[in-house]
Amino acid sequence: MGRQVINNEKWVKLKDHSAASTAAVESDIIDLAGYDGVTFVTSFGTANATNTVKVQGNTANQTTGMTDLADTSLASGSSDEDVIVSLHKPRYRYLQVVAARGASSTLESVWARLYGASSSTTRNSVSGTQIAESHVNVTSGTA
Repeated sequence: MGRQVINNEKWVKLKDHSAASTAAVESDIIDLAGYDGVTFVTSFGTANATNTVKVQGNTANQTTGMTDLADTSLASGSSDEDVIVSLHKPRYRYLQVVAARGASSTLESVWARLYGASSSTTRNSVSGTQIAESHVNVTSGTA
């Protein structure tokens, strides 16, 4: 393969863990300039079919004017808490996740994995701590 995946993608934490509530949670806005796509990952603390995640987009880096993106709404289901939504070459540069909590639930951190960088050097940085490693052709032994 020759490419180290972690060096060609960018992970961004868009929202910290949210306390239990029924209020909707809006993530920060992610800028997709220079990337082919994004995968959003989050989890609800309580499985409930009325807990949903959707993606909104805008041509400007602002929440005013955000519009729902067709077919991006996913329910967590009655037995599943994890929700992953991926968009390849979306029509909008600026995106955010909106999690609706129909039942009182926590919402875990919301992460965005940007991929297909047009530049060979991608910087992963978040406030706080992020630990990441990349391994190629790993052999057996002590971890």
